[in-house]
Amino acid sequence: MAIFFTSDTHFWHRGALKFRSFDTVEAMNAAMIDAWNCKVGPDDDVFHLGDLSFAGVERTLAILERLNGRKHWIMGNHDRDLAKKEVKWHFREIEHYAELKITDPDAVQGVQKIVMCHFPILSWNWMHHGSWMLHGHSHGALKHPYDGMRMMDVGVDPNGLAPVSYSEVKAYMSGRRGHVCDQHKGSE
Repeated sequence: MAIFFTSDTHFWHRGALKFRSFDTVEAMNAAMIDAWNCKVGPDDDVFHLGDLSFAGVERTLAILERLNGRKHWIMGNHDRDLAKKEVKWHFREIEHYAELKITDPDAVQGVQKIVMCHFPILSWNWMHHGSWMLHGHSHGALKHPYDGMRMMDVGVDPNGLAPVSYSEVKAYMSGRRGHVCDQHKGSE
């Protein structure tokens, strides 16, 4: 059993073809489903950090039924209507923001704290105690003066169209600093 994170799949979104190398949404959907299922097994947990699908209920359900894993949904700005429909039954929970604690002997006090939101947050809970901020929304294009912080865009666009495993996030976060809040300097 493993843990994965992803965001911004934008299934069925023709507008996504502008920044993804596909001729049709059907080809794009198939590639993302394959990338997902090549990494995620049936007993794995996947946290989807928003902007799931740009289709109606039936086409979205058809996609969800093909995706491996136990799904958790952190809603994005394009998910409001879908979350009100039967799509919600495919998810263990639906939140706008979530905090996760993972037992990890390499983490501070043996627990890795993770803050998840569709939108990137520059000051998040536990940031001065080694927590990570996982987000989507920016499709890998976010540029800001705080590069090097413990935050990561787990969206499909900067990650080969596939979910990112906990171990991949951990490798990415190694050596990154935690915060820019002067009032917390020295408290890590």
